Amino acid sequence: LRLSHEQIEVVERLLLRRHAAGVAAVLQQTWPAVSERLKDRWPAFVEAALQHAHRHGVAEVTDLARFASLWCIWGAGFDDKPGFEWAREILADERRPAPLKVHQLMHRTREELARQRGSAISAASARAASAASAVAVGRLPFRVFELTRLSLTSMNAARRKNMRSISGMISRRS
Repeated sequence: LRLSHEQIEVVERLLLRRHAAGVAAVLQQTWPAVSERLKDRWPAFVEAALQHAHRHGVAEVTDLARFASLWCIWGAGFDDKPGFEWAREILADERRPAPLKVHQLMHRTREELARQRGSAISAASARAASAASAVAVGRLPFRVFELTRLSLTSMNAARRKNMRSISGMISRRS
């Protein structure tokens, strides 16, 4: 099976949308106040968070869920807001692989929340969100497509790595 760049982009968008539905369902249990406040906009909020994370190279569902949790803590697009230079710095560093970026964002979030003792969300909540995101991955619906073989020769290195990751997730969950 050989996919064109356009077809790969469609597959990536569909996988991201599918992940967003599963992540939204799981994170709704972790962040009931946020999902309640957003009501019908909750699924779109989570999907936007996952798309934002994906633009920064985040592909693993666990990391996508953690990134969406960060949006629940700090707000949508927090890394573009004043006071979050630390997040922009982490996400902009091309030397760091995406999973490390998310890990460092979570770690820094714990530190920031610990400093803000008066915050409504505690550092323990950030740890709980990270743990809930990791545990919840087993409950996410992964089977989207049956892809037997992908011809990755015409793609750039980053896209090949991403598609290998995606095809690996699908084959492991099949």
